[in-house]
Amino acid sequence: MVKITVSESNSKNLNVAYIYNSMTRYLSICGADADITFDDSRTNLVMTAENRFHSYLRKFTEERVAESVAIGYKYALFQKNIRPSGLSETDREVLLCALVSADFDEDKRYVAERLKDIRVYSIDGFFNFRLQALKEKWAGIIDCIPCCFTERDLKDFLDYILSEREPSIVHFKDGELYDADYVRLKRAALIDGGLDDFSIVREVLLSGATEVECLTNPPPVLCDVLKKYFGSRTAFRFS
Repeated sequence: MVKITVSESNSKNLNVAYIYNSMTRYLSICGADADITFDDSRTNLVMTAENRFHSYLRKFTEERVAESVAIGYKYALFQKNIRPSGLSETDREVLLCALVSADFDEDKRYVAERLKDIRVYSIDGFFNFRLQALKEKWAGIIDCIPCCFTERDLKDFLDYILSEREPSIVHFKDGELYDADYVRLKRAALIDGGLDDFSIVREVLLSGATEVECLTNPPPVLCDVLKKYFGSRTAFRFS
């Protein structure tokens, strides 16, 4: 049998919850067991499967750990350090999530490559001691954000990001967001704090999609953001 362990400080254990919830499908395919345990300072996810599933489970575990860093850790750093004047709290959340998503694929690949020789995925320790270049890159982004940021600046920034991406679509239905294959998206679960009713907007921004199709009536906060920043990239298809 093979054992794969993911560990995180209790203060950031939403990362472990995200990894576990995102791995349930793959664990089921492998017939693997998974247990979450807690001690005074850490939360641990231990997955056990037959040896033949080792590389399969490691692949998806490393992807999810990389996502927790490229979204959760990056957002926490930006949320603490990026506070330009001129934006409402809602628009600041839009800016933060847009900045996190802008280089998501690149950041995720960088993190995943450096997980290859890790035996126990201790996320906080790995971030603190193995990702110096990534932290320097993020610090450089923080330094580039002007001290004053207007709503017009934010719209121009979103327009630029959306125009540079490969076209992709997400679907909103009954309070949830789905990708083009109708797989439910849960990346916003990696973000702690911010506006409590903003999760679905975060999900849209973190998806990296260039278009949003609403199959049911979106909540007012999402509707406002879509109309303001996505404009014609939004389709409302419900009666």
